[in-house]
Amino acid sequence: ISEAARSFVWDYGVKPKDALHVATAVDAGIGLMNTFDKTLIKRSGKIGSPPLVIASPTWAEPKLPMDIPAGKKPKK
Repeated sequence: ISEAARSFVWDYGVKPKDALHVATAVDAGIGLMNTFDKTLIKRSGKIGSPPLVIASPTWAEPKLPMDIPAGKKPKK
């Protein structure tokens, strides 16, 4: 993993600490890596075989059931 990380630093310009995470994901065969690092996201699909997708995380807010008594308005 350390040798792969070093090559990602040299060949793709990935920061050393990020390269360790990327190399670990590639070695484990992970298809998607989430990060808020925009520079790293730009390298999505260019590293690994098959290419590692690097993207911003996404989430959905859960829709909680709200029982509102008849005739009352929800609080804001």
